[in-house]
Amino acid sequence: GVCYTPYGPLADLEDSVQRLSPCGHAICKACCDKVTKLARTRSKVPLCPFCRQVFFVAQRVPPLGDLCLRRIAFQLPPAAQLKKLPLQTRARLLGMVKNRRLLYADRLLACIEGVGSVMERLVLSDLENASDENIIQASRLALGSRGSAVRLLALHNIPMAKDSCAGRWLEVVKGPQLEELQLTTLPELEGGCFERLSAASFPNLRVVNLQDSAGLQASALLLLCQSLRDSLEQALFGGCRRIEDRVLVDGLAQCPRLSAVDIRGCWQISTPAVLSVLESCVGLQSVNISKCGNLDGGVLLRGAAENCSCLHEFDVGCVDGVDDDAVMCLAASEVGPHLRVLGLESSSDVTDVSLEVLREHCPQLRRLDISRNSSVTEDAIIHFASGHQNCMVLQVSNCRRVGNHCRLLLGSLLSGRTVSSAEAPVASPTRVRRPRLQEPQTMTDPDAAIAELLTLGFPLERVQAAVGRCATVVDAV
Repeated sequence: GVCYTPYGPLADLEDSVQRLSPCGHAICKACCDKVTKLARTRSKVPLCPFCRQVFFVAQRVPPLGDLCLRRIAFQLPPAAQLKKLPLQTRARLLGMVKNRRLLYADRLLACIEGVGSVMERLVLSDLENASDENIIQASRLALGSRGSAVRLLALHNIPMAKDSCAGRWLEVVKGPQLEELQLTTLPELEGGCFERLSAASFPNLRVVNLQDSAGLQASALLLLCQSLRDSLEQALFGGCRRIEDRVLVDGLAQCPRLSAVDIRGCWQISTPAVLSVLESCVGLQSVNISKCGNLDGGVLLRGAAENCSCLHEFDVGCVDGVDDDAVMCLAASEVGPHLRVLGLESSSDVTDVSLEVLREHCPQLRRLDISRNSSVTEDAIIHFASGHQNCMVLQVSNCRRVGNHCRLLLGSLLSGRTVSSAEAPVASPTRVRRPRLQEPQTMTDPDAAIAELLTLGFPLERVQAAVGRCATVVDAV
């Protein structure tokens, strides 16, 4: 449904509330976007959820300062003019720059001077033209004469950033205020900067994101985990290809507060090492071990069922050994009732039995990925989607036995459910691929098919006539 958010005067309008015109009703921005998107997918006009009139959103005119700042963000002025801007304005401008290739040399230094004392989220991303020395100089000017207020430091996709650059930034922002560190997609980073990192300097550092920094050494990651043993809650190391078993056994397994682990694509780790993390960190809520070629997915599913009672998200896509028995073991355990996300990509041994078990034992499941599967049938997919009302995203791309008509029906079933901005239906009529040739699937139980079609809202007479005339449930629909 639509939430009833109070609406105040236009002067007090927040970004989270939208007034509809011409009817004048007010709904939150998330609901407004949802209604508009749903109407667009069905080739209809958006209707007000209160009075059912056609509406458009009456947006507040932004202040003149915001308009000028947006104009400046498209093309940065020279460094001499940037230095004349107020500190708060330069802090906002740093996150609004469109062409980030212009952020280098004098412009970068002028824009970043002193912003670390007023910004809680300091993000430097896509600085393709900034050299390592240039970023080090920027770190010296970031704080100015004040202390650091940075709670999140992010260095993302900076091709020339090295350990000296990351180490200098860690020296600048160290303190109890830093809670999250992101050093992602830094190809030159090897991990030497972590030698200066200690629990005394970063007592509240809870989240470490090092995704796709492929040059990081295993010894540096082990040192990082050991230094943050008492505070680390999320270790996102996906794409760090040099991770070895000792990082998991002697590092992550020794972190009692660990709740999220991402080691996707780390092909050197083994099944016993991952099992040690599952057994030691009983508070794990999210685990991503997809695309790890040396792992046994069936053993890890059973290990998670035995040890991780708080698990909400588990991705074992593109991992060998995943079959119906392992999925049933996970779904029937204490994990099943609160499992929300499950990834089973390229698991050809997963059949219709697994879908039926997940439908019965996992009522909170919202996202299920069974793409690149050659065993699941169309009838099982439609039966799962129609019977599981909480499922919002069902990935069926490149499933050999799933045709276009089934994907269209699946998209219509999922599109009407309440979804957030991060959980949009994957099946869409505009992105349908040509299906491969497949064998016809006969309707084994007409009575069950009639009951299933009745749950979709069709009248009994039409259901009986369609089931008697068609060979499959999909054709009957």
